[in-house]
This record gives sequence, structure tokens and C-alpha cells, in this order.
Amino acid sequence: MQPPGRFGEFLIACARNILQAREVKNGKINFQVGPTVYRGLWVVDGNFILEAARYLGYDTEAQQGLEATWDQQKPSGAIWAGAGREHWKDTGIAIFTLVR
Repeated sequence: MQPPGRFGEFLIACARNILQAREVKNGKINFQVGPTVYRGLWVVDGNFILEAARYLGYDTEAQQGLEATWDQQKPSGAIWAGAGREHWKDTGIAIFTLVR
């Protein structure tokens, strides 16, 4: 059920932004963050986007987004996505996202 008035309009606008962030890469839906030039799979931001997608009922897309995150896992077990290896927190956030 959608909240009435401006709250409902805000929810629709947020959901639209999340859905417009989707791109198919390697056969999986990725929730990309950022404008066209600075767009990528960012694990920390992705955590919140994937959770919101689940709340909105986009379970299949959220599952594919989670799998896309885990596709970034390196042989060492670490996960580094668009921000590079200096963002070591990506591994912890990816685990948190999986558990959450």
C-alpha cells in the first residue's frame, strides 16, 4: 500500500531512481551508483540500494545484484568493486549484505 500524498510521491520518486540505476552486466542486473561518467558497482552504496529493492518487492533484481557483488570476489577472498583495492571495507560490507 502506498502512503498518501507527498509521502507516496516521495516513495515513487525514490523507487524510480533505484530502478533507473539498473544495468545488465555479465548477464546479471547490477544496481549502478553515480552519474554516467562516474557510474559503477559500489559495494557500500549497493548495500543500501539492494536492501531498498528488497523492501520494494524487487527480489529477483536484488538477488542478481547481490550475486553481481559476490562476482567481484578475488582469489584471496577479498571483494573490491568499482572503488578499487584501497577500499578494503567492501569485503565486510559484502558479507553484511549477504547476511542482512
